[in-house]
Amino acid sequence: MLTRNPHYRNAAAVAIERVRYHVTEDASQELKRYAAGELHLTESLPPGQAARLRAQYPQELVIAPAFASFFLGFNLRHPALRDQRLREALSLAIDREILVRYITGNGEAAAYEIVPRVDGARGARLLWAGWTPQQRQARARELYATAGFQPEQPLQIELRYNTSLVNRRLALAIAVMWKDVLGVDTRLRNEDWKVFVQNRRAGVVTQVFRAGWFADYADPLNFLEPFVSAHALNATDFADADFDAALALAGRSSGPERARALASAEQALIDAHALIPLYHYTTKHLVSPAVCGYRAHPLDHHPSEFLRFCAPPAR
Repeated sequence: MLTRNPHYRNAAAVAIERVRYHVTEDASQELKRYAAGELHLTESLPPGQAARLRAQYPQELVIAPAFASFFLGFNLRHPALRDQRLREALSLAIDREILVRYITGNGEAAAYEIVPRVDGARGARLLWAGWTPQQRQARARELYATAGFQPEQPLQIELRYNTSLVNRRLALAIAVMWKDVLGVDTRLRNEDWKVFVQNRRAGVVTQVFRAGWFADYADPLNFLEPFVSAHALNATDFADADFDAALALAGRSSGPERARALASAEQALIDAHALIPLYHYTTKHLVSPAVCGYRAHPLDHHPSEFLRFCAPPAR
């Protein structure tokens, strides 16, 4: 529970006296509570519900592009995953369009880069982003075989994710794609958030892991810095001197030179296949008609300072 601070410099303009936050990892229960009138604003939506909710709540459903990305990370300390050909094969075998259409289903965009372009511009991308699914699968099988794996001697890999319905659905779909295209045997590991983060950070038992980044500020640097060598958030153990140098240049430059350095760093990361970009998030909320002042925001920032309860309609 938060209460309005009378000492805040603009306290007189803060319309809502108290805000209560309800913590949950279950988007379906959250939706039920909203439908029952117990919540004014949802944090998220269950996967695949956009069409139904748009019909049921046409004035209350707000879905917009977010400056955020969902991806799989590789633990590059793992012996098998040091082979870039294998990592690229695993990336090629995933049909991102199927994932966003049938698994997440809330307006997400398939990702072939780590930095989303909410303005529609394009920068660094996977070189085969424009290929057909058939072309990608054929190339995936070639790389998989070159890396030393065959259907009769398949890769055995572990995909780890933290507890949530959408993460489980994604992990199951990816495991099926890897099996169908390459013959990979995938073990799925589901952990609560605290254990998952500890294991991902330690980099001992993890192999492939679910990851994501919701920007703290609207700058590509925010997505790329966690992959600098020895960075505290670098769970992949990616280390590349050219990448580090490009980010260092971006940090001390501006204008076109900075933009080129950031694009060079992102391309180096993408070309190394240290991760598998899957999709770019959307912000997705149900907002009660009783609440005014809400606006979609690519960083999903919605300070309660700027919200208010709408005046009831005149009778």
